[in-house]
Amino acid sequence: MSKSLPPAIRRQIIAFDPAAPDAPSVSEFCRAVGISRPSFYNLRERYAAEGNAALNPRSRAPKTPAVKGHENLPSGGQETCPVAVTSFARWWPWVLHGVATTVSG
Repeated sequence: MSKSLPPAIRRQIIAFDPAAPDAPSVSEFCRAVGISRPSFYNLRERYAAEGNAALNPRSRAPKTPAVKGHENLPSGGQETCPVAVTSFARWWPWVLHGVATTVSG
């Protein structure tokens, strides 16, 4: 997984003007900063579309959770869980600490 660019590098990319008379080429600039040319152009496009929001990296978290919980179900979803799962939830903390070895109930 690649690391996101620091804000200082992002500002340099946005401020860089390849049309300036004594400016280096885009390739030379990217080499000096330590980024790829696609990263340069991707950030410039994002800046054109989003403005200063391009200075901050986007969240890598999924837009929707992978597994939805049962918080919206009545009674917290306990009625839909198998008995083995609910009884496991009752005795598991004690097994971790060596308090209980059997399940009553």
